[in-house]
Amino acid sequence: MSTLRHRAFTHLRHIASPERTRENNTSLAAGLAFTAGILNSVGFLAVAMYSSHMTGLTATLADQLVLGEFTIVFLTAMGIFSFMTGAAMCSIIFNWGRRRNLPSRFAIILVIEALAMLLVGLMAEKITD
Repeated sequence: MSTLRHRAFTHLRHIASPERTRENNTSLAAGLAFTAGILNSVGFLAVAMYSSHMTGLTATLADQLVLGEFTIVFLTAMGIFSFMTGAAMCSIIFNWGRRRNLPSRFAIILVIEALAMLLVGLMAEKITD
């Protein structure tokens, strides 16, 4: 394994470990914010609306409901529902790992998120063609 790859995997293991430090939290937050920005941009390109900000989705839902654009209302409601479902599932899975004292409980959530993004990306490719 190359030195750069080894350093990258070591860094990822540290920031996803149950040992929380200020540096680990900062790196994890920066990585998640970067990922959210990418997802938001891709969501905009796919459905012409920003998809990762709950306040924006809620405002869009209200605006489009008043305008009678029910297709957009449905899509926005699905976004809000998906966010809430994902947050609940994350909490359930994380707490399951915490009760079992799994050192990989943060990593499990990140892997599930990565797989979900891959699945959505593959489905979006088929839908937008």
